[in-house]
Amino acid sequence: MREGVLVHLFSQLGKFAFSVVLSITCFACASIKPIVPQDQTRLERKFVKNYTVGRKQTSYVGDPVVKILDFYVRNVSVHRVKASNDFVVSGGPLLYRENVAGKKGDTYKILGLVTYFGTEYYAVNFGGNPVLRHFVGKDGRFSGKASEHSGIMRSPPYFRVDPPTTLFRRYSEEEVVTNRGYINYELVYTGRGDDGMKLLYREFTPDDLARPAFYQELTYSSDAKVIRFRKLRISVESADNEVIVYRVLDDGL
Repeated sequence: MREGVLVHLFSQLGKFAFSVVLSITCFACASIKPIVPQDQTRLERKFVKNYTVGRKQTSYVGDPVVKILDFYVRNVSVHRVKASNDFVVSGGPLLYRENVAGKKGDTYKILGLVTYFGTEYYAVNFGGNPVLRHFVGKDGRFSGKASEHSGIMRSPPYFRVDPPTTLFRRYSEEEVVTNRGYINYELVYTGRGDDGMKLLYREFTPDDLARPAFYQELTYSSDAKVIRFRKLRISVESADNEVIVYRVLDDGL
């Protein structure tokens, strides 16, 4: 009789323990969902020039006499995070041990969003164990939690990042909206020789604002008092092999 009661009691305890484990496992489920694209319709104008029409200015050889940027950009949210400093991610349970290093400025793809106990995280793989999805907070903090690609949370020990102040922040990039018009060029003074006064025209590409798409060497008479290029009209007060003194009279803008 007593043995029967004990068997029944252990049976009930076993069922209770199983239900607790099942409950914990279900709470640990962390399915990954895709990121919804953000609204990127807001445009911002970028307008910069290194001169003032009518004002006397000086440029040395190699410096721009005229530099103009005038175009529109929009901020495109990138599905990646960027490391704030050099770091190492390590730790985790035996079968999912992690030990991977990264450099300041390294970027990592956001594989999706995951909600764990009411908090939403970015799911990120840092290039170590391919099945792991580390949980990075939207503030960039490393949570120490992770899942497999199946979405089941791994139990402690959790992961750590060194230094612990490391942040993995999501960032955005500026995309040039070329259909709104695009100007990005400069005239660089390159000196004065026997054959005249020389400048270099450089025009830059929309996809890389520092990479010349086109350039043209320009030569003007050594005694020219006014030089013209396209809509630009420039008064030259003096010019030698080191420096040019000038005024932009008109730029057509």
